Amino acid sequence: MVSLILISWNTRDLLDASLSSVRSQLSEAGGECWVVDNNSADGSADMTAERHPWVNLVRNPANVGFARACNLVLPRCTQPYVFFFNPDATLDPGGLSALCAVMEQNPRLGGLMPRLLNADGGPTHFVGRAPRIMAARMLVQRLVIWRFSSSPRVQAWWKRCVEDYLAHSAISGGPYPRPQLEGAALMVRRAALDQVGLFDPGFFCGYEETDLSIRLRKAGWELGVTPLASVRHWDQQSRLQWESRPWEIADGFYFVLKQRGQAALLRHAKRERARLRHFAAAGLAVQEMAAEQDRVLAALLDCPEHPGYGAWSPA
Repeated sequence: MVSLILISWNTRDLLDASLSSVRSQLSEAGGECWVVDNNSADGSADMTAERHPWVNLVRNPANVGFARACNLVLPRCTQPYVFFFNPDATLDPGGLSALCAVMEQNPRLGGLMPRLLNADGGPTHFVGRAPRIMAARMLVQRLVIWRFSSSPRVQAWWKRCVEDYLAHSAISGGPYPRPQLEGAALMVRRAALDQVGLFDPGFFCGYEETDLSIRLRKAGWELGVTPLASVRHWDQQSRLQWESRPWEIADGFYFVLKQRGQAALLRHAKRERARLRHFAAAGLAVQEMAAEQDRVLAALLDCPEHPGYGAWSPA
């Protein structure tokens, strides 16, 4: 019933735990598992072949990111549902069957997420549903966190915001609607993918699920989160391995260009340049970041229909 896809890059032990958490559930739900290893150097692929021979393993000769790695195996998936699952996450018991059941009961659902918890079981913003005013306030608070996330005081404030949000949230029933979903644990109806297309390969490792969410909604599909399944997520374990992440700049710039056009991209680039003063206060290499922004912007303006992926993808 479900094709489960994990994209791995140097997360050997986490990948082992992740696969262990889904093996029996996948057998109960019926389906297949694909692991695409993006040329890991920590033995992730060999571990998968040795400890999880039930997995369909694909060894990429290079790190092609999340979107392209998923697209590599999606045409070979044979089940009515596809579950994109990060290797730095574990699925709580019964979660896979619950997700499939919710999709079966709601034929207009194009995409569905479980409750997303921190590694210690603590709450995140994808865990409950609150009244609209509370949800709007939460969105504003989250945007502030993204802007000033390096401050411990702001991080502590964010934790209190989440707890306040959850205090006003109902975590029973559902599914409840969300305008966009996250790729850490995302089930998508295969018929919906066939209609709107696969991930945009212009994205390396960010915004691809946001772009897919937008395309699904435009095609008339609904998106939701169900509290009947939960995932514990360590979050960004592959990303944290890079000291420099120019592709994050590229993914953000490309998303703005694709969704809003060239004028919006130029405004976005100007705002991002202004934001660098906050990084300077944190002692980061602002000149290098500014140069990377300029390089990405030039590549996108020169060839917007093909964003120069190879120019900024990591080795």
